[in-house]
Amino acid sequence: MVALAEGSQTSFWRLDATIADGQFQWLTVDLKPVVDLRTRLLPESPRISVCAQSALDYSWTERVDPSNGVFVTAEGLLMYLQPDEALGLIAECAKRFPGGQMLFDLPPAWFGWFTRRGHWISLRYRVPPMPFSISVTQAAELVNTVPGIRLVRDLQPPPGRGVLLNSLRSNICRIGALDSLRPTLTLLEFG
Repeated sequence: MVALAEGSQTSFWRLDATIADGQFQWLTVDLKPVVDLRTRLLPESPRISVCAQSALDYSWTERVDPSNGVFVTAEGLLMYLQPDEALGLIAECAKRFPGGQMLFDLPPAWFGWFTRRGHWISLRYRVPPMPFSISVTQAAELVNTVPGIRLVRDLQPPPGRGVLLNSLRSNICRIGALDSLRPTLTLLEFG
């Protein structure tokens, strides 16, 4: 398992306790200040390795043993990259990890006009620019545009809070004409 730009997520411990039963190795790839914070706040495990570097420095791929399969997550990462960087990272993973998978999420494509330059959401906080977004339909086309991608799956996020919101989201996901209105949660399978 490789977690790119994991931030303060605790996925390793949640997955390990519920489904993995101590059966996987984990590689966190994140910037040095984030790795330093994780080291101070989160418990250690002999099955967690850390690369304190940008996910765009592909040398982290050399630390991954693909013999037991590779699952790469890029949750909350790709939207902050330039389009060529995001697609380059996907292409590099496809090239390096045939038979592996990659999961990523992106805000809705229509939201891109609002996020490309960043925006102030309070007097003290400006959301950083998010230059990369693709629709569900555009994500499906990655199988035809990025070498090494064998299959693209559009996933529905797990239920959130509230019956009304869950019902609305479920209905939006069923109507293909509304694909550009919803965020993407995409699973890639590499060939």
